[in-house]
Amino acid sequence: MRGIPALFAATAALAVFVSTAPSAAAATGEFRYVSDDGPVVLQDPPDDTCIALDTVRRGLNLENRTDTVARLYPTPSCVGSPQVVPPGGLAWSYRPIRAVEFSSE
Repeated sequence: MRGIPALFAATAALAVFVSTAPSAAAATGEFRYVSDDGPVVLQDPPDDTCIALDTVRRGLNLENRTDTVARLYPTPSCVGSPQVVPPGGLAWSYRPIRAVEFSSE
């Protein structure tokens, strides 16, 4: 009978470990924009990671062909008020864009 509580404790500990283990996630699809050097495509970009971009000029469109929200920032460190582009959405950049971050939230 002593083996049953120990087995239960081991199973519970394993369940907690497995449920809290971090998982690497990525947006599925493409994010397209035009930099000063021409068209750029980010394929399956990582979630919750600030990605510095080549300068995106004002007045150029950006296409979020991923399955997650793209937040566009005016700084390369993802600081400031973001412009949000929904999955499958387009954005017309009214200001220079220096970074993007993808999030399923």
